[in-house]
Amino acid sequence: MSSFDLAVIGAGEAGIAAALQANRLCPYTSGFIKLLFEPGTLRLLGGHIVGSDAAEIIHALALALRLGATAQDFAHSVYHHPSLSEGFREAARDALGRAGRA
Repeated sequence: MSSFDLAVIGAGEAGIAAALQANRLCPYTSGFIKLLFEPGTLRLLGGHIVGSDAAEIIHALALALRLGATAQDFAHSVYHHPSLSEGFREAARDALGRAGRA
């Protein structure tokens, strides 16, 4: 049996029922990233990371929350390949597509 890290930051789903969610399974690693964005502004509200490197990359979401990052910020950033962190970009692209801004 494998064990995975779980990292969560920001608002939880129960507290932001109207939030636009973006989920991304990462094809290159075992795990997933879920980002929660505010409808309209697409400002990051919180995120969930499950995977072997979750504890190593949660700080990126903490900084993004503090700086008021948006889905556009994540979609246009550079990520190591292959890595779990690529899920940030892919989840942001999903959110932009759902909001009609892809």
